[in-house]
Amino acid sequence: MKTIYTDGSAVVLDKKYGSYAAVVLGDDGECVGEMQAFMEGGTVGLMELSALQWALFYAMEKDVHVLVRSDSEYVVKGYNDWLEGWEGRNFSGIKFREIWLNILKVKKKMDAFGRRPVVEWVKGHNGDKWNEQADALAGEALKMGIMGERKFFLNVRHFVKEDVKFVGMPRVGLKKYKQLKIGE
Repeated sequence: MKTIYTDGSAVVLDKKYGSYAAVVLGDDGECVGEMQAFMEGGTVGLMELSALQWALFYAMEKDVHVLVRSDSEYVVKGYNDWLEGWEGRNFSGIKFREIWLNILKVKKKMDAFGRRPVVEWVKGHNGDKWNEQADALAGEALKMGIMGERKFFLNVRHFVKEDVKFVGMPRVGLKKYKQLKIGE
C-alpha cells in the first residue's frame, strides 16, 4: 500500500491565493515523489480537498492501494463519514460539489477493483515528518506562485535513485523568491 500525505495552504493578499501538495511514500516508507500546485482564488478547504483529489487520481492511475493522510478534519470526515449522505441528496448545497463528485467517482471505481482508498487524519504541525514535508511543499508552492505571477502551476517530482525529473516547475528568481515571507 502506498501512503500519500497531503496538505493545503491559502492566503489573502491583494486577492486569494492557494496551494496544495502531496508526498508519496514507497513501500519502504521513504519518499518516492512529491507534488505541489498553486492557483489563484483558493481557500484552505478547497486546497486541502484538491490535494486529496490529486492523491486519489494518482492512486487510480498507478493502480495501487493507497492510504491518504491529511491534517484536514473536513477532508477526512467528508470522505469517510459524509460522502454517501451527500450523494443521496445529490450534493445539494455542498461546497466544492464538483471536486466531491470526482472523489466519489474515483472511490467507486477503485472499490470496484478491490482497491478502496483509505483516508485518515494526522495531527498537523505535530512533528510527523511527512506531514511537515507536505506542509512545507504547499507553503513553497504558495510563495512560488505568488512571486511567479501565474494563475496556476503544477510541479511533480519523481525520485528514481539519483534521477530527479521536474515537470511544470516555475522559473522564479531565487532573490525574488527569498524576499517573500508569508507566515514568518
